[in-house]
Amino acid sequence: MTQLLRIPEPQLLFQHGQTMEDPRDGLTLFGPLDREKVYGIRAAVIGTADGIDHFQRWCTSIQRPVAPGANPNARPHFPGFEAAFRVPWSPQPVLTRTVDGTELDRRLHIADKYQRVYETVDLFAGVILTAAKSEELAPDLWIVVVPDDVYRYCRPQSVVETNLRVQPQTRLTKREADRLLVEPSLFASLNQAAESYRYDAHFHHQLKARLLEHRITTQIVRESTIAHREFLNARGEPKRNLDAVVSDIAWTLRPEALPGREDAAAPWRRVRREHLARLPLDEGLRPSAADVPRTRGPEPRARRGEPRRRAD
Repeated sequence: MTQLLRIPEPQLLFQHGQTMEDPRDGLTLFGPLDREKVYGIRAAVIGTADGIDHFQRWCTSIQRPVAPGANPNARPHFPGFEAAFRVPWSPQPVLTRTVDGTELDRRLHIADKYQRVYETVDLFAGVILTAAKSEELAPDLWIVVVPDDVYRYCRPQSVVETNLRVQPQTRLTKREADRLLVEPSLFASLNQAAESYRYDAHFHHQLKARLLEHRITTQIVRESTIAHREFLNARGEPKRNLDAVVSDIAWTLRPEALPGREDAAAPWRRVRREHLARLPLDEGLRPSAADVPRTRGPEPRARRGEPRRRAD
């Protein structure tokens, strides 16, 4: 019979040396671990003009408490970003970069999924890398706000409707592209097209992978996640009803780096053995020898020819 092994959740260390399993509970009850340090978040935002506007309004809303709604799992309520993390996060980004919506729409409808995802990622990554080279201020984090069509068309199983497909300039099969990556062609256009097959056809994974070598931290979020009431169906109702999980979204979409600088403060750390408190017993409270129960030790071994005696 198969037995399930339960692995307990790791304990997290918060302010005042208190530990909890759930970071939301620990931050709400005790506060972040490194409260004394001076720090803040320098976030840059990239997206369409509408996406940047959605993010700024959402970031303004999480400066105040956010009720958990009707979902019992969305607990506890979000007390406000700075109240929870002791981190100032201005709704006004330090940098904003706008992506051309027309060009994005063209790339999202390329028939070949590898070239479609690669070209879409290239549009965002190119703008971010250009800003990283030209701007003196280095953001701690890039918030990438993507339209829902990116989620719809830039995943491994995504398919573009026949009447919307845009044929790529260079057509390759996966086998041909793999061969070109090993044995490059004399034609630069073929080698460039084969480069798109080097990565997984997944926008989220590929963008992070391509920016990783440049040490750029990103947080990717859909427009409808932070502004679900702006995207309505034919009946005038939100396409994604997220009213019950608005506080969960506020907890989940915290920046991955809080922040990534040397003066950063950690909201929590995993409990290690040296973090465990050792409180000395008061001499008057120490148990006496009579109060300590005797533990039975190993029975003495009898010599050869003698009966075995039981230890008292």
